[in-house]
Amino acid sequence: MQLKTSTKVIIADSEKYLVLNNLGDEGIMDLRVQESGERDNPPAHAQGTDRPGRVISPSGQKSSVANADWHELEKELAASDLAKRINNLASDTDVNSIIVVTDAHTLGLLRPQLTPETGEKITEEIAKDLTNHTIPEIESILGAA
Repeated sequence: MQLKTSTKVIIADSEKYLVLNNLGDEGIMDLRVQESGERDNPPAHAQGTDRPGRVISPSGQKSSVANADWHELEKELAASDLAKRINNLASDTDVNSIIVVTDAHTLGLLRPQLTPETGEKITEEIAKDLTNHTIPEIESILGAA
């Protein structure tokens, strides 16, 4: 894959994100970190402390109600926040091209929240989790794509 100068590359999962800017040209990729962030999302068992709720049916039977999956809800909130960031980035007139690289689950949560204007600026979507890779590794993976 060849990236034009000033192409923004978003590397994200449900907990971390990186916004990279390509300072190189189509021949040589030179990604630099423009922005980064991380959310704390402990496992569900560490977030919920209440017992499951109880429901009594009209016949008098008692049954439990499943607890909310706080970990999964936090992933959805993280994807929503990331979509807002990408929409804001796409609204910048200097940004002509955006590449989104996230795991498949996060990509599925992102797509419906991106505006049509943002969709026009996204030139590539890659379903891969590269958040724990170094910048040189990301450059080589994207270069091979």
